[in-house]
Amino acid sequence: NIGTLRFDSNHRYVTSLSKIDPSPDWFTGIANIEPVRDGRWLKRFTVFVLPFDAGTDGGNYYASSNSPQVPPNVITRITRSSSSRD
Repeated sequence: NIGTLRFDSNHRYVTSLSKIDPSPDWFTGIANIEPVRDGRWLKRFTVFVLPFDAGTDGGNYYASSNSPQVPPNVITRITRSSSSRD
């Protein structure tokens, strides 16, 4: 739960980014979510998010220690089959 958000006709969208701790560089987020259905503001809503690897750390596991990746890799979505990061 991220608390109470207030929307109006001038502030209609929500964008959020969150680090997945204690991972070295994993994150998740949403962009430009408009909590409206059938022209009415939603009182509550749930958004399912996916995990991503920022590519700035060479650690291969969720709890890997810091190991800077130079140069950084591209941002990639983390999947169960993408690596042994579980």
